Amino acid sequence: MGRQYRSAALAAVGEASCLSYYGLSRFRLRGMRNGNWRRLNDLEKGLYNCALRLGRWRGRVVNAKLLALVWAIIRKLLATVRTRILQVGEAKAQELLAVYATSGVFLWAPEMKVWLRDSKAIFYLGVTELFGR
Repeated sequence: MGRQYRSAALAAVGEASCLSYYGLSRFRLRGMRNGNWRRLNDLEKGLYNCALRLGRWRGRVVNAKLLALVWAIIRKLLATVRTRILQVGEAKAQELLAVYATSGVFLWAPEMKVWLRDSKAIFYLGVTELFGR
């Protein structure tokens, strides 16, 4: 699965009203290849396999509640180290923004607010948070 297909798949996560058997099998294959299938717990694997079998039997999955759960699992299957770093970095930046705003740091260092919104700084915060200082 190329970068373009993966980003298109992630963009479609919130838009799709059904999932075909082919789509479900491709997402599982991508998760197995990048190692994220191992990181799922048994309940998530079982639910995904049930959705896969339902999709094979009926041709597609259309139940809204089941789709919401399966899309959450698909996001985990398509996750990369970079997306995890950015997610953790964004959370740390939001935490620092709140702390610095209440303590008045932005009064004497207004450039900190710009720095905490910079993508490279967010990536740096994520790396230091995940892999040590």
